[in-house]
Amino acid sequence: MGNSDRKKPGPICKKGVYHYRRRIPDDIRRILRELDSVPNALGKKQDKREEKKRLGRDPMRAQAAWDEHNRRVETKWAQLRKGPVGGLTVVQREALAGDIYRHWLKMFPPEHPFAGQNAALTLATLQEVDYEIPRQFLANDKRTDEEVLEDLHGSVVDTVLRERGLFFSPSVRWYLVVTAQRAAKHACRFAIQRFEGDMRPDPEGQSSQPLVQSCPKRSDRQDSRDSRTTITPCFR
Repeated sequence: MGNSDRKKPGPICKKGVYHYRRRIPDDIRRILRELDSVPNALGKKQDKREEKKRLGRDPMRAQAAWDEHNRRVETKWAQLRKGPVGGLTVVQREALAGDIYRHWLKMFPPEHPFAGQNAALTLATLQEVDYEIPRQFLANDKRTDEEVLEDLHGSVVDTVLRERGLFFSPSVRWYLVVTAQRAAKHACRFAIQRFEGDMRPDPEGQSSQPLVQSCPKRSDRQDSRDSRTTITPCFR
């Protein structure tokens, strides 16, 4: 059978609902297990057998959502295989994600009477961006997913980098914007948990000491036209 006879990959329909399902390659799972071992990693463990996502009931929209999510998956796997992005290691990324998490958590102070409601609404929006739930808040939004992510996380990422004295190229900054999506969802979930009366500290959002030290700023002698930036190792 030739390649042209092979069935094109696409959504799987179960009980009228379409899903994205794709087995994660063994080499990617090894990298994910290494990532799960990093202190202060946020959210659920990333090592799993499959990439899964609910795509809804409409077959046309499900196929479009499948194609878009599949591109994201391929990009993520390619980046994991490539290793550090522009000098940013996995450990450094996770440490910065911790900073982003704490910035988001401050938006939902436990003493605020509507903190839980605000966190729940924000979480729903973040989940809609990732197509984890059907789109309602974003149903008629004309922005691209990339524009939504930038509007949600760009200012927080810039604040974290400024506080750390870090400078990155636009591509690495965007990588952190995407990482911020996961950190923000985890912050919302913990804020909801806290609002519901569970005041136990979040073991995945706490760290006994800063993971990132301030890194040297870009040299004044560096050509201002050079958009490439790197950082020196910044961890104890």
